[in-house]
Amino acid sequence: GGVLAALDRNGLRDDTVVIFTSDHGDHLGDHRLMLKGAEQYQGIVRVPFIWSDPEAPSDPPRSQALGSTLDISATILDRARIEPFSGMQGRSLAPALRGGPGPRDSVFIQYDHQHPSPGTDVPPRVHTLIDGRYRLSLFHGTGWGELYDLEGDPGEFDNLWDDPAHAAVRARMTERLLLTEIEHIDRVPL
Repeated sequence: GGVLAALDRNGLRDDTVVIFTSDHGDHLGDHRLMLKGAEQYQGIVRVPFIWSDPEAPSDPPRSQALGSTLDISATILDRARIEPFSGMQGRSLAPALRGGPGPRDSVFIQYDHQHPSPGTDVPPRVHTLIDGRYRLSLFHGTGWGELYDLEGDPGEFDNLWDDPAHAAVRARMTERLLLTEIEHIDRVPL
């Protein structure tokens, strides 16, 4: 509010793009966990991102596109009409901000840490893919993962990883995760 008031006082509101975002969340008691960690529950991975743009339509359509924090810098460069450097990761969210389709139909999250995960002797290396319905997380070195149906189980309490009825979903999401990882590999230097 203070930033917006200062822009208004100085007549800069119509010349300024205002962006609000944050780091990932904490568990705050979700799943009986506190603080943050390698788990990929929605409270951790759903990061707020608000974009207020003077060039936006006066009655902009609401958008809830899937995106990644990797996309924020690409979006800023796109809005500033600056060509991103070769190999830059992320895609501009500008089309979604104008009410069009988002940059992707899924989002990729990677978490690597040096200290062992609780209950294991290996550091957490978690790679996650979230599409419109499911979240798949693979935990390196543990032999297991997580598969949640975000529509049927929005609280992520029923892990479908070993459920034979969801084997095809698990295989499809694992393949999409692999292809998404390949897409996000740094290409610099070419």
